[in-house]
Amino acid sequence: MAGLFWTLVFIAGFIVLLGVRIINQYERGVVFRLGKVRPNVKEPGLRVIIPLEKNSTIIFPSQFMDTVKSVKDFITKEKV
Repeated sequence: MAGLFWTLVFIAGFIVLLGVRIINQYERGVVFRLGKVRPNVKEPGLRVIIPLEKNSTIIFPSQFMDTVKSVKDFITKEKV
């Protein structure tokens, strides 16, 4: 019985360690839950996510601003 307990503790600790992310001061984190982007952006620091359900990507703010700028440049019906 004690062997089963320590096995479960080891597996739970391993899953928690997989979910720890460190985001540097000049970066921001974007979290995907089951393939969809979560609305909140992770700020710098030590962050923990659920590794089997969520996936995180670290981006630089300059990359984010370039994406926002390119979205504004789309041709719309009003511009034509």
